[in-house]
Amino acid sequence: GATDAQGGGQAPALPTVDGMIDRLVQRLRANPEDAEGWRMLGWSYASQGRFKEATAAYQDAIKRQPENADLYSARGQILVRAGNGVVSPEAANMFDEALKRDNADPRARFFLGLRKEQAGDGKAALDDWISILQGAPAGEPWARDLRERVEHLAAELKIDMAGRLP
Repeated sequence: GATDAQGGGQAPALPTVDGMIDRLVQRLRANPEDAEGWRMLGWSYASQGRFKEATAAYQDAIKRQPENADLYSARGQILVRAGNGVVSPEAANMFDEALKRDNADPRARFFLGLRKEQAGDGKAALDDWISILQGAPAGEPWARDLRERVEHLAAELKIDMAGRLP
């Protein structure tokens, strides 16, 4: 006959983001110097669209790891999301700080290019983005999206891309 696939019990509940946030908050109360905990908390808040808390958590992570470029570019990206896609001066500052620590940081370079596009300089944005693509490791998941964006902007600006893309 048919067997009960659940074995009569309830399947264990998957951990929720809220539960993860609660555990991280407890962990950080016990060890406020845990930069990775602050980064995870920031990521968790951002995944819920809680951008104000996310940027504050990333700021706490930065305080503890001031040389970690990724923390600056992550915080900058959240500021862009909070600003409906606009690269504000505060976000641009985060990306500049990231590049001071890692001049190849693709996220920081992408958003600074986006800022140029938003300021009306699409050609400069294209140059930045092509440079990122030329240095991107093969199979990088974001590279295909960036390439499509470059091709779209080039078509819009009527710029010939022959031989410019890897």
